[in-house]
Amino acid sequence: MQQCHLEGTYAVSGSGWVVTGRDGAPLESPRPITVLGLLVADGDGNTTFTPQTGDPTTLIGHYTVNADCTFSGSNISREGTESQWVGIVLSGGNKAFQTLTGPGPVLSFTWERV
Repeated sequence: MQQCHLEGTYAVSGSGWVVTGRDGAPLESPRPITVLGLLVADGDGNTTFTPQTGDPTTLIGHYTVNADCTFSGSNISREGTESQWVGIVLSGGNKAFQTLTGPGPVLSFTWERV
């Protein structure tokens, strides 16, 4: 049986495209973006993500891990925009892949427990 658990501190890296402005209006041309930061998952469904690049705003989020090792969650930006995401837990919770499902940037992430 697989262990599907997210708990601890993870180095998170991701890349993708910004497709809307802060006001939600579509950009004329998508802009590339990279993200690097530390994410703490408390094992009870709460996350704190502190970016090391770009906007230094810490994001507070929530997640749910399913028996099949998929997970979903969300966080709220300082502007009040909710980002939703889905992912897959690997290696007993030592690694995860995540993608944003909207609204906002189109981003994919890799989590590695530190």
